[in-house]
This record gives sequence, C-alpha cells and structure tokens, in this order.
Amino acid sequence: MDRENDMPRRNERERYALGYSDKVLEWLRRRSVKTHATFLLPHLHSGMRVLDCGCGPGSLTLDLARLVTPGSVIGLDIEGAQFAYAQELARTEGIENVSFEVGSAYELPFEDESFDLVFAHATLFHLSDPGRALREFQRVLKIGGLIAVRDTDYSTWQLEPETPLLAQMRELILKYMQTRGASPTYARRMRSYLVDAGFTRTEAYASCVSNGTPERVRTSASTYLGYLQAPDILIAIKEQDERSVGSISSDELEAIRAEVHAWSERPDAFELLIWREGLAWRDK
Repeated sequence: MDRENDMPRRNERERYALGYSDKVLEWLRRRSVKTHATFLLPHLHSGMRVLDCGCGPGSLTLDLARLVTPGSVIGLDIEGAQFAYAQELARTEGIENVSFEVGSAYELPFEDESFDLVFAHATLFHLSDPGRALREFQRVLKIGGLIAVRDTDYSTWQLEPETPLLAQMRELILKYMQTRGASPTYARRMRSYLVDAGFTRTEAYASCVSNGTPERVRTSASTYLGYLQAPDILIAIKEQDERSVGSISSDELEAIRAEVHAWSERPDAFELLIWREGLAWRDK
C-alpha cells in the first residue's frame, strides 16, 4: 500500500503552530531525551519498539534509537520535509535502527498492538482533538505498553515584567494558535485526557521551563515575533474575532511587536512556562 498517497487528509487548520522557520527548526534539533523527556528515562530499555509521533526534525527520535538499541524507532510526522536532517545525521553516526514515515496522529499507518512505547513530545497541543490521537496511540500499543506525552500548558505562561501590550501579545498568540487548530491549554488536564482515552493506570508530572538569561530571552522573543510576523495573523484573528471580541489593527500589531522587542532587551526580562507530562499503560 502507498501509505503517503492513501493517508487520510488532515484538517487544513491543523498545522504546526510554531511554523517551520530556520529558528524553530534549530530549536527542535537541540532537543534530547535527557533535556526534554527526563520523565521517560526510567522506562526505556533495550529492545523496545518505539513510535515517536510528531517527531519533527528527529533529534529526539535519534536519541530514542540510541537508548533502545537493538530495538527500533519510527519517527512519524505530517511534514515529511523535516526528515532530511535526521536521516543525514543517522547516516553520519551509523544509527541503523531508525526510520521515518509521513502520517497523521489521528490515523496511524500501523497495525494494532505494534509498539512497546508511543511517545509524543510537543505534539498533541497542535491538534484540535488530542483525545482522538490518544485513542489511536492506544490502538497501536501492545498490551503492557506505555504512552508518554509531554506538552506545554499555555495557561501557565508568564512574562515579566508584565505590561498591557505583553498581555495582549500573549492573548493574541494563543488565539492565533487556535485558528491553526491547536489546543494550547489542553495539557492542564493531561491525566484526565489519558483516562478519557481508556487508560486505567496513569501518572502525571510537571516540569518548569524558565528563560531568564539574555540569550534565552532573546531566543524566546524571536519565536513570538515570528508568530506576530506571520502573513495571515491579522486575517486569522479577524475571522475568529468576528465570532468573539473584536479585532486588532495593523498599527496595534506593530506596537505589540515593538514591545516584545523591547522586552527582549530588558535586563530584568523573565519567562515561565509549565510543561505537563503524562504516562499511561495499556492493561488490556
């Protein structure tokens, strides 16, 4: 079967909310299991068959492959153009137990009970229906297998020192994420989502990510400026606001951009986000 051609069409609203700029991809490539999935480390062992769903450019996928060898890892993402980086790195490092496929988290192109572990890092919040994806994860999980999920809970997002324009920026970006099909605050109910998906044995944790050095503050601000410079942001917000609370002008948007840039240069700038982490085992 030609999986790529037969793959069900995704909802076109559901796109990776951060986009695919060089800066975003550079950030994604720096991720490792040690830094971004510490909660999973005690549960990894050699010989596992792993699915990394929403793998992006594959740095976590390759790390998982190193940790479970001689097991195997498949990285799956809706945007296959990102795989080139990981495939080249795998060839360079001689990592042979990893492969990549294009596919949707809603309809995984795998048989039932195929994996010992399904891992999804910063993936489900980009979907309008995270619960549907979790049920699909359960389908491809072996009896006794494990799901591990980690996502930002954007209801905890804090920028300091707070200003009215920064507060407006935060609201605007969350709204823009939603226009692109994301669920930016679903993770605050991570464990409930796992239970609702049919799991009876679950665990939940949280970790804090903070940005309080000049380099990290500037990197974070650059990400948000990327959102605010998206060509469709005013159109998307206007379409949503016609159903809610009013619109925003291009001059107001420019003022917000200037405020974000000014914040990035402040000696007291600080950012805080809570990441939610969930584990669930398939018992039957």
